[in-house]
Amino acid sequence: MGTEHPAVERLLREPACRSPDYDVDAFNAQAVARFRDLDEPAVLQRFEKARLAQLRLVSSLPDAAFRNQPVVDRLHIEIIAHLGEHDISEQRLH
Repeated sequence: MGTEHPAVERLLREPACRSPDYDVDAFNAQAVARFRDLDEPAVLQRFEKARLAQLRLVSSLPDAAFRNQPVVDRLHIEIIAHLGEHDISEQRLH
């Protein structure tokens, strides 16, 4: 695995670790500022790149990771809940 998902990777190495808390609103404001000048096709391209990275992550995880509740919770936060917040349909990514 690479370093695209450090929180998941750390949970696999150190099962007792806790994910650090961070200011979600500040993170979102930084993301908006970073991507503000991109047009829709460029934003969708970035989402597709992120989707592929998430697919690589999930495909590379050992079976035991899916029995590790902190890892499952983190995957839900980073993938399912996050994409749901953006309301991006699969059709718009292709």
